[in-house]
Amino acid sequence: MVRGQLLATHAHPVRRSRGHYLGNPTDARDTVPETPVDELSPIALANSRSSMAAVFQMIGSDVSEYGNSKQYCPFGHLYHADGGTSKSLRVYTETETAFCFAGCGWFNPVRLLSLDRGISEEEAADVILDHTGYVPPDLESRWTAATTITVTVDKDALSEALKVACGRMDPDWEDVQFDPPIATKFRLCLELLPRVRDEGEATKWLAITKQIMSKTLGEHRGE
Repeated sequence: MVRGQLLATHAHPVRRSRGHYLGNPTDARDTVPETPVDELSPIALANSRSSMAAVFQMIGSDVSEYGNSKQYCPFGHLYHADGGTSKSLRVYTETETAFCFAGCGWFNPVRLLSLDRGISEEEAADVILDHTGYVPPDLESRWTAATTITVTVDKDALSEALKVACGRMDPDWEDVQFDPPIATKFRLCLELLPRVRDEGEATKWLAITKQIMSKTLGEHRGE
């Protein structure tokens, strides 16, 4: 399929499905869902990793200004009634899309490359991903990410657990906990909490601090 045929097959269905061109060109880009990168389709991934500026450069089109200034459409000499002599293309950096007001419709990075090279959007997405240096995660990395369980250590709960243990060690804990030697030792135990990073370290911390406080309380009682 030649480029002209491909452009014709893309441009008109877009106009019919979206209404008369697009009501708001800045909303034209396909929304990329809040999905992990390795779960995006190749087309959505390519659109998310590239920009209109990069693809315009890839196709050799000189689009130097973005924003409100209109540019020459890269397909104007082929499909515009005036042969592309007037500026009809506007690029929207907020959504990384472009819109041609002279009949070619809207573009995102993948669609632009697809139309320029006369290839499918899937093929264009592969070209863009290669151009950006994207390397898909291997099976081992995907499996590790899917099976890794992150354990959050509740340090407030650990602190409370040590207090409860101290209360069992000494019936007078509610009073003696404020004695300087005991309060200092308890505070030193709590200062170790920031080093606790996982469940194993939490268990170890609680066992060691119980021993420390048991010895401290025993010395306070004269044992």
